[in-house]
Amino acid sequence: MGFKKVHFALLTWAIVALCAITNGVFRAFMLQPVFGETVARMISCFMLITILLLISHHSLNRTKLRFSDKELLVIGALWLVLTLLFEFGWGHFVIGRSWEELLVDYDILKGRLWVLVLLFTLLAPLISGRSLRKDATIQKQRNAS
Repeated sequence: MGFKKVHFALLTWAIVALCAITNGVFRAFMLQPVFGETVARMISCFMLITILLLISHHSLNRTKLRFSDKELLVIGALWLVLTLLFEFGWGHFVIGRSWEELLVDYDILKGRLWVLVLLFTLLAPLISGRSLRKDATIQKQRNAS
């Protein structure tokens, strides 16, 4: 994958990261007082998944770069690694949360859905890229008939 594609992937992830931080602030100050922590976190996770898919779709739709499925999975893997590094690095070294506190967000049995966000972080570029290719194929078929 060339420099332009890596640059695209990093810039798009930075936008997603800013939206994720904003989503977290919204959860803490708007959702949590109304719904409580567990439900607010669930709502927030689904909001972030939606944001992730929208940004991924929009950015891939706007670029002139073309990606193979393999490249889209590599981008998703890069986004996943960056997200985990940010999550654990910021959470532990900046905020000072213990590793145990950070790992609580990965316990689905306690209603924590963060692992779904990570799954969609990995797959969003591939889902979006395939969706856009399918749309382009359908459009070409319509134009040909």
